[in-house]
Amino acid sequence: MSNILLDVDTMLYRVGYASPAPPTPAAACARLKKMIDDTTDKISSSIIPAIGEKVGVHMLFLTVPDGKGRYRDKFNKETTYKATRTTTTPPVFMEEMRDFIRNTYIVHLCPSSEYEADDAIGWHGWYNWEVSGNRDIIAGVDKDLKQIPGYHWDYSKDFCYYVSGDMANQFFFHQLLTGDVADAIPGIKGIGPRRAENLLKNGSNPEEWWDIVLSTYTNKLPHLSEDEIAEILYERGNKLWIQRREGQTWYPPIPEKNHI
Repeated sequence: MSNILLDVDTMLYRVGYASPAPPTPAAACARLKKMIDDTTDKISSSIIPAIGEKVGVHMLFLTVPDGKGRYRDKFNKETTYKATRTTTTPPVFMEEMRDFIRNTYIVHLCPSSEYEADDAIGWHGWYNWEVSGNRDIIAGVDKDLKQIPGYHWDYSKDFCYYVSGDMANQFFFHQLLTGDVADAIPGIKGIGPRRAENLLKNGSNPEEWWDIVLSTYTNKLPHLSEDEIAEILYERGNKLWIQRREGQTWYPPIPEKNHI
């Protein structure tokens, strides 16, 4: 049985930054509702029958600012997590849309200083994968969600793709090489997505992918000591890592299943 796990965070931003912008809070909430309902309807009517799965529950996940900063801020040293977003104009009617979600749907509220919506989706997706053998359907547009195995529905393109457990693990190491510009997380200079993909083809499991990442950092940053490289990787890794257990931190190559 597959659950539909819907990342509402990205939907709020798509509505809040839309052009033309919604003129009123009511208009913004109406657009958001349509986006949510259209997404779940399309998955239920087309994707579920196509993959031959039974639908479990629809689960919505929303990150809620709690006034204590972001969970990943505690790893800030080299850079400030999502620093680029502080200089942009905030999306319109965000608080009104968050209130609307709380009052309209059953939603998993994610306090920002403890974890984000991506992390909570990760707990559910990995638990279902490892324990029940089910493949959830993860609806979103954030590439970070590729760290979670299952079926993925890109609601902006009406596109479905599949992520295996190995693919989910490999994508994390791919991000360690490339970084994430949107979240102000550096990678290795000169290594883009295609170069990272080619490097990781030389491995077949997390241990080998980790060796590739570590040797690449060591070769590209010869002026840094082993301890300095380890410190950089710990910070970048924990900013990039999508939790698989509540409260989990990352350590190389990937945390054990019972690691918190």
